[in-house]
Amino acid sequence: MARMSMRGKHDNRVNRLPEHQRNLVQEHIKSYPSESSHYSRFKNDSRKYLCPTLSVNKMFTQYSEKCQQSDVPPVSSAMYRAIFCSDFNLGFGSPRSDTCSRCETLTDNALEQHKKMAEAAFASQRRDREEARQGNVMYITFDMEKTLPLPKLSVSDAFYLRQLWLYNTGIHAICDEKEAAYFQIWTENEGGRGVNEVCSSLLTFFDVNRVKNENCTELTAWSDSCGGQNKNFAMICFWQYLVLSGRFSRIDHKFPEPGHSFLDSDRDFGKIETVVKRTQNVYSIDEYQAIMISSGRKQKTAVTRIGDKMVNVSALVNQMGLRKKTVDVNGSKVELRDKVRWISVSEFGVYKFRHSLSEDEPWKEVRLLHSNTPVAMPLLNTEPKKQIPIRAAKYRDLMKQLQYIPSAYQGLYLGLSSDEANEQTVQV
Repeated sequence: MARMSMRGKHDNRVNRLPEHQRNLVQEHIKSYPSESSHYSRFKNDSRKYLCPTLSVNKMFTQYSEKCQQSDVPPVSSAMYRAIFCSDFNLGFGSPRSDTCSRCETLTDNALEQHKKMAEAAFASQRRDREEARQGNVMYITFDMEKTLPLPKLSVSDAFYLRQLWLYNTGIHAICDEKEAAYFQIWTENEGGRGVNEVCSSLLTFFDVNRVKNENCTELTAWSDSCGGQNKNFAMICFWQYLVLSGRFSRIDHKFPEPGHSFLDSDRDFGKIETVVKRTQNVYSIDEYQAIMISSGRKQKTAVTRIGDKMVNVSALVNQMGLRKKTVDVNGSKVELRDKVRWISVSEFGVYKFRHSLSEDEPWKEVRLLHSNTPVAMPLLNTEPKKQIPIRAAKYRDLMKQLQYIPSAYQGLYLGLSSDEANEQTVQV
């Protein structure tokens, strides 16, 4: 009878990596700032992304340099990569297109139905594009690009430090044979990434660029189902305002199947990110703006800074006398976040919705007005430009990077304010 195998059951592992060396590698990898991906729509808190200009080879080179400075023997590149892959759930940059968790978890009929709904959404987009090219309706897609770092430096020390974020709402518009991308940008000290900023971007797009043809009285808008930015009551109120003001007679807001929400705007973002990745250093907003303007192949792209053009959409609700309703006129619950795929506004104080993009599904109606009293035209004024304090830790990291930034570009960073005083008060 063969004796039992004793492989792996001994303690004589002479080639095993010492624990203190593994800890040094782990500490070095943890020293790089990481963030969750803006494009991952499903909940995946454990997956983080490092700077897109980094790679495991670059990280190992910087690790080796630190070991030489500290007179500590480094591990091999293969061991460094093994620790990076086995002990961490990290990627570089953000995925180009949205990832779909449902395709990985659904099976059989449920998976087939999910894919059919995704394809139906893409087919509906194609039909809407063709209708817009005929001049009957204006077609737009809008989304927020992943955050862009300021400054973007090639110095190795900068990889361990936090940067100021530049935000960009991209709008891809088609109207009567005209097709172009439009970008609205601002920094994190001027605004956040909520519905107010997205609606401010849309309003600026309509006011500044004046793309709409006189014959295009209807608007078809596509966006993903991000609840904090695109799919919420404040956005519905914004559409109500555009109808009340006479900008459009009808607005249809459509949402693709979650996990398959690749839009025309994402293609525009890819062009920007390709150029940014090839650019060694970016010190200012002007340089990012120049990259965005030149990202269009056939024509220059319109880029507008909206730091001084922010509006408070929440104030519209009270001015227009609208009230949030959780049930439709038949008393059925409105599951806006999870089930609604099509919202239509053609009459002030009312919106209709469908749970699919099918023309055969009957509309469900929701009434938002308190009463039938006529509503005066609300005033949607721009708010005074504000200076939002950034986190104290980020502010300190930015000040450390000033030595790598030419003096001509330092004004942006020296003009920032931090919430260090507030943090100290909380700690006390």
